[in-house]
Amino acid sequence: MYRIAIITAVHSQAFIEKALNKAFPNIDFIYLSYSDTEDALKHYYQHKDYVNGMLFSGELTYYFVKQEISHFSLPVSYLELTQEDFYKTLLPLFNDHQLKLERTCIDFLNNDNEYMGLKDITEPGKFPYIFDDHLFNTLSPTIVDDVVNRHKELYHNDKIDLSITRFSNATKKLKALNIPTVFLFPSSKSIVKQMHTLIADIKGEKLLENQIAVGKLTFSANGPPEDLEIKQLHLHRLILEFAKMKGTSFFVQNNHDHFIIVTTYGELKLITNMLKHGELFDYLQKHADVTIKIGWGVGGSVEQAQKNADQAKNLQGISGPYIVSETDVYGPLRLAYTPEETDDSQLVHISNHHHISPHHLQRLLYTLEKLSTDHLTSEDLASHLGISTRSANRVLNKFVDQGLAKVKHQSVGRGRPQKVYVIDITKLQG
Repeated sequence: MYRIAIITAVHSQAFIEKALNKAFPNIDFIYLSYSDTEDALKHYYQHKDYVNGMLFSGELTYYFVKQEISHFSLPVSYLELTQEDFYKTLLPLFNDHQLKLERTCIDFLNNDNEYMGLKDITEPGKFPYIFDDHLFNTLSPTIVDDVVNRHKELYHNDKIDLSITRFSNATKKLKALNIPTVFLFPSSKSIVKQMHTLIADIKGEKLLENQIAVGKLTFSANGPPEDLEIKQLHLHRLILEFAKMKGTSFFVQNNHDHFIIVTTYGELKLITNMLKHGELFDYLQKHADVTIKIGWGVGGSVEQAQKNADQAKNLQGISGPYIVSETDVYGPLRLAYTPEETDDSQLVHISNHHHISPHHLQRLLYTLEKLSTDHLTSEDLASHLGISTRSANRVLNKFVDQGLAKVKHQSVGRGRPQKVYVIDITKLQG
């Protein structure tokens, strides 16, 4: 039986519970309600190691938590409002022609969801008020209050007659201000469908846990050849000692100038603290009198995992180790005991200066290097990192907002021009 945490706004819990408990009687759901985004973040940290997956009731909280932690350590999704759900609620509101669309504010319409298709069917001057995309690009704990204040400003300035919101925790505050409000939420049908998708992701993660993980470790040392042989044997023993200390098992192949370490992806996650810490690298550096480089590769075969391990080792440079899978890259891994000293200082400087997570910077730089170009589309980034086009679009828009990229439109035959992001490499190089 799978165990799945549902992190939900208080006002949405009963509806979600009714939809899921009926459709999935064999799933152990844990309902965790929150009153603000910080609560949701605490729920994530407290339960991530004890469940198979998580579902957030809303997009806003999902992206806030993701922004704070950079990378989820388990399958996580959120309830997305479909266009069918949107129009089923929206159209009846205007049937009597008393309410005008341009006199409403719909706070969740943005470039990411393509404005729910509303821009394509709305006459000029008839589009509702929306929020600027940048409001949601860098999310803060006060985001719900920011949303409420924007609605309040529009209503008190007689710009709107109705607020339409997707944010449950904003609804109560808006109604307390006597602002006419409609709260939109996914239908039971959509909730069940999206849970099926999350369960499929969990099953896929289980298969991924058993994929092959290969570590390629090279070493060098000063001194005569006979000393190097002794140090190599000592290094081999240390690798096995580390595995025993961690309660795992390695197959270790001792070659002339390097070691090949074979394990599973699930075991690799355990010895790297969910792909965050280079504990083996740190342990060997402390106890072996040699200079070490190590890269980890994950793949569907030993050959593919070794190829990815070579690529990961070449990425290391003077920073910590990397892990390269068929869909993503992680690193540099922090050293287990001195994390404050092990992050790439240049990467951290750029991250702090431009308010973009190091993980997003790493992912983008990896893709640019792989494609040998400074021009990217959302599809390019999505395909090379194994994320959705929508997520890739959100990442690239953050770079635009911070002046690290520009957008140009490129004609690709019939239809709307393709959006291309031109990355400013010089700024990323510090």
